[in-house]
Amino acid sequence: MSAPQPRAEAAMVYDEVRNKIVLFGGYTFQDKGYKKLSDTWEFYDNDWHLISEDGPSARNGAAMIFDIKNKVSILFGGSTIDRQYGESKGETWILQDKKWNKLETEQPTGIYNSAMTYDIKNKRILRFGGWDGELRIRTNETWVFQNSNWKRIPTSNTPEKRNHSAMIYDEKSARIILFGGHDGKNIFDDLWEFKDNSWKKLSGTKPIQRIDNNH
Repeated sequence: MSAPQPRAEAAMVYDEVRNKIVLFGGYTFQDKGYKKLSDTWEFYDNDWHLISEDGPSARNGAAMIFDIKNKVSILFGGSTIDRQYGESKGETWILQDKKWNKLETEQPTGIYNSAMTYDIKNKRILRFGGWDGELRIRTNETWVFQNSNWKRIPTSNTPEKRNHSAMIYDEKSARIILFGGHDGKNIFDDLWEFKDNSWKKLSGTKPIQRIDNNH
């Protein structure tokens, strides 16, 4: 295989130290059902390269970022059972030198389709939201990963519970920006800022009803 097969809900980051794009997992369709994937690919020199089929178990909806301080890719969570949505694992994996290692630390609740980014100013990972498809519970918890441990940050004025949000680090303003997502019933178009361990809503209109797609 010279390139990743078609898939959805894969995790992808840019390794700025090695100047390579890293892709992991996701799901595809096979025999009229969902098949979760566990392959890891790198893209460089205008071509794909398979680097590993070992490491995290097959899953979709995992969150992955590049840790600038430690120069590694870090993956969290994902849905691991043999259908599109279901059991999640709160695992944290580190990819270094094309090898995956599971971090043995106290893991947060299994969550997937969360938003995650690297906070350059504070040299830590920040993660927001996501859901446990088995219990059909979304969350609006804010977590940080620093010094190889996860810690939940108590926050007020927090965005509503949701998954499938987009989140990035604004280096110029030293803040994190989150946009949108949905809670299963409503789709959000709101824009939030996270700075000094506090959320602030910047804009947004009334959520619109989400179209039912059987999950």
